[in-house]
Amino acid sequence: MPRAKSLRRPVIVLVTVLLGATLSTLLQVFVLQDEVPLYQSVGRLAAKSPSLQQGSGSQWQKQTRDFHGAIIETLESGEMKRRAMTKLFASAPDLASCEVRVEVSLLRNSDVIKVITTSEDPRAVSIFLDSLLEEFIDYREAAGDEKSEKLDTITIQQHASPAKKVLGEWREAAFSGALTGGLAGLMAGLLLAFAFVRPADEIPAVPAEEKAPSLLAASRLLIFGVAMGAVSGLLIQIVRLTSRPQEFRSLAKVVRVQGLNPEKMAGHRVSDDYDGTIIETLESPQMLAAAMKRVKASNPEVRDLDVDVRVAQTKGSAIFNVLATGGEPGYTRIFLNALLDEFMILRTRQAEEAGLDPRKDVAIQERATPASENVEDWNMPLAAGSANGACVGGLLGFLAKTFSRRRQTTPQADLAS
Repeated sequence: MPRAKSLRRPVIVLVTVLLGATLSTLLQVFVLQDEVPLYQSVGRLAAKSPSLQQGSGSQWQKQTRDFHGAIIETLESGEMKRRAMTKLFASAPDLASCEVRVEVSLLRNSDVIKVITTSEDPRAVSIFLDSLLEEFIDYREAAGDEKSEKLDTITIQQHASPAKKVLGEWREAAFSGALTGGLAGLMAGLLLAFAFVRPADEIPAVPAEEKAPSLLAASRLLIFGVAMGAVSGLLIQIVRLTSRPQEFRSLAKVVRVQGLNPEKMAGHRVSDDYDGTIIETLESPQMLAAAMKRVKASNPEVRDLDVDVRVAQTKGSAIFNVLATGGEPGYTRIFLNALLDEFMILRTRQAEEAGLDPRKDVAIQERATPASENVEDWNMPLAAGSANGACVGGLLGFLAKTFSRRRQTTPQADLAS
């Protein structure tokens, strides 16, 4: 009987963990079942450049990465999607408007670029992909210099495959639900075990000198501190995340023109200073102030708002992603477009003063997208909050346990003396 009583706490914790993980997983599966099925279509491009067929060294590798990276970024750009969508509705006007996601990747150790489109409409996903590939080929041909030889050989190796139904990201969602539910069940189980199961119910009423308390009973303050600390840290993180002001983000892309034409890059080394200057100029306070003045001049009724701008060059490409973050979606997008205009005016003036052709410097590949709310991933902050709270709670529980032991031993020492 005493042994059965001593197992109450572990049983309560185990049951709550299993119950929390099961319920959370079932909830995720139930939510995923209500989602609209998705369909995918796959196409391939063969991309080769005469100037990159022979070569070696770091500069050749950089040019190769820029060449393939520029193709990938162009295929995923909003402008190319817009052209493909326009062609889609022109060829199939009966199709309803739907969103199509585009994923582009370079197959390892090859010049083949794989393009995957995903949508809710099985017809649209294949027609859109064929339209995207054709529009990209037309775009590359229009971007070439008619006086030079053929820039590169980019051909459609595989047209859009028939649409296939995909299951979506249910595995990740189910695993996340099981993990979240299990952690919540563990915390709830520890609290229930130490709140409703008393030490007197677990340990037989025998003198202390005859039988020492169990390890679980002796560490109850430590375990209780860890559980309370984890719950407190989790609640603090939830309050902090929910009290944050809304943020909206808009994205634009600027491309180094030489990166679109590998023939022009042959024999010309593009230094890191050149790319760094583009980034520093776009992020400079002078450029941000000029953009704000431009917004104020074109929209005098709009009040000035703070907009944070960050620029990052996509690895292995000649494309720079310009991300603007602000508290108002309309102003954020207007500000980013004004920033692009001011940047192009400055670069054009600098190129003309140096006696260079501004068309061979930089260009706007994609203007500011409609600003969307920045939804932060809560998984890492919540996990960090729980871990930090558990550490602090464990430390406090250890101190309380040590202090409790001293208080118990002091009267016994006084009685013995």
